[in-house]
Amino acid sequence: MTKIAMANFKSAMPIFKSHAYLEELEKTLKPQHFDRVFVFPDFLGLLPNSFLHFTLGVQNAYPRDCGAFTGEITSQHLEELKINTLLIGHSERRALLKESPSFLREKFDFFKSKNFKIVYCIGEELTTREKGFKAVKEFLNEQLENIDLNYPNLVVAYEPIWAIGTKKSASLEDIYLTHGFLKQVLNQKTPLLYGGSVNTQNAKEILGIDSVDGLLIGSASLELENFKTIISFL
Repeated sequence: MTKIAMANFKSAMPIFKSHAYLEELEKTLKPQHFDRVFVFPDFLGLLPNSFLHFTLGVQNAYPRDCGAFTGEITSQHLEELKINTLLIGHSERRALLKESPSFLREKFDFFKSKNFKIVYCIGEELTTREKGFKAVKEFLNEQLENIDLNYPNLVVAYEPIWAIGTKKSASLEDIYLTHGFLKQVLNQKTPLLYGGSVNTQNAKEILGIDSVDGLLIGSASLELENFKTIISFL
């Protein structure tokens, strides 16, 4: 399976820097990168999607076409921008924004009906990891039971919560074991990404694991040169 690199800017990138980044990345890459390189700016950091060398996505959207949903981004906005790729289930939205499994399922089903490419994020807290691998498997399996695993436009991103933004990536052994388990649960055609303190120093090794189909990168993607270095490992 072709390896993938996804950049999630979260809310860390200034608006105009984001615009410049997207334009410069377009100049840097080639057409064959389009379905291998993805960028998820915050909403103000987006530009109309005329990019040919990478896929532009959004970090969040509300599961309606339009309407009285103050402060929300709906599919109408995304259609105008020609964007059809979306993150769902990131741990920060689960924990900080209190998005429940039922709401995540509602989001998934709505954007599935729109034929969006959905990057569905899963991952356990440290307390679960410390209970042992059986507890981790049960937890992740429960998260995956919430969605249609046979949806052809699905990408799954495994991000152990204890490794996100902590500069402490999971060990290669942890990734190998967890991805091996997840590959047994998922449809064989579903790409499985790793995320959690990925950087230019560890990206190549992580990508070398057969069951890792790509990376979801946070802070290390904020500098274009770093992201380009990781792309070179694909």
